[in-house]
Amino acid sequence: MKLGAEAQTVRHYDGVTRALHWLMAAQIVAQFVLALIWDDVGEDLGHSLVRLHVSLGVCLIVTLVLRIVWRSVFSLSPTETLPRMQVKLSHGVHHLLYTMMVVELAAGLSKRWARGRTVDVFGLIHIPSPFTYAPDLRPIISFTHEWLAWAIIILAAGHGLMALFHHFVLRDGVLRRMTG
Repeated sequence: MKLGAEAQTVRHYDGVTRALHWLMAAQIVAQFVLALIWDDVGEDLGHSLVRLHVSLGVCLIVTLVLRIVWRSVFSLSPTETLPRMQVKLSHGVHHLLYTMMVVELAAGLSKRWARGRTVDVFGLIHIPSPFTYAPDLRPIISFTHEWLAWAIIILAAGHGLMALFHHFVLRDGVLRRMTG
């Protein structure tokens, strides 16, 4: 718990925070790769990859919610040793990534529902749309979902490159906070 956290010195994120971080990273990359390849693998396999993408998208929603709750309630952030501007920039990038992921996942659900389809999770759970969508919203939702995915990948890649820069150039321990 965060009670008394201000008095504690923490050098690494806790194991749950690290696991959720890396799980989300893997899920985001998998989602992106599936979307890139499903048009190029034949119709039957392509449809299967779309269904997998939808199911994994729901899993990603669950992971994101768990990560936000865990971070809000239980996780302690490592003691900041970076210059104030770097800390502010880092926090800004993290908040932007979280916001983009929430919007991206909402757009993914909306894209499915706007086409009149349910969100099926591994064929076990079927989530119908709680909304009615005007047909003219479909291209806007699709555009948002596709381009926000690219923006997330680019921002996440920049995030990863900065972690590597901190590790190999600045040698300040930032990457080790998330790797243990």
